[in-house]
Amino acid sequence: NEIPAAQKLVKPYNDFLEKNKNTLPTWLLQNHPKWEQPKFISINNQIEGKPHYSYFNHSVPVVINTIVKDNIQPVNFFSAGYIYNINADKWNLTDFACDYIYIKDKEIQFEIPGSLNIIQDYQKWKLNPQPQHYPLLTISSINELSAISSDKIFVHIDKTEELEKINHNEKKNLILIISID
Repeated sequence: NEIPAAQKLVKPYNDFLEKNKNTLPTWLLQNHPKWEQPKFISINNQIEGKPHYSYFNHSVPVVINTIVKDNIQPVNFFSAGYIYNINADKWNLTDFACDYIYIKDKEIQFEIPGSLNIIQDYQKWKLNPQPQHYPLLTISSINELSAISSDKIFVHIDKTEELEKINHNEKKNLILIISID
């Protein structure tokens, strides 16, 4: 039952690679050989109003959820698979718990579960970097890459041409989030 669902998730990625294989920078495919035969894909709701897909080189899926509310509370994490137990003062995870939550330019004013990571728009993240929080850069802010001291940096790519703007010699752990129309 899981294979057909996985195939449906991977299809847009495979279609994207097939369509753009001649325009993707050589350095990208040489330095990331798993991109030629990806192990998996995880799908998220939207970034900047467009569906997007996230690619990782792990043996298990990495799932990103989106929560964009003005005042994020623990109850908002329920849809992401996290339930806060007030009486025990601890988080319970469901089988559907995600690995990352994208919060756009919002903030979280409470302690998050240890297994969860937050992706935050770079302009907001750089004002107050928090543990378990990672920046999401756009191509317009990629020139600030060398100043970022985070062990993971997410970069939103809208068009394959934007990949050329990334300095592939930069020794940073970049995770590309590519919008696919």
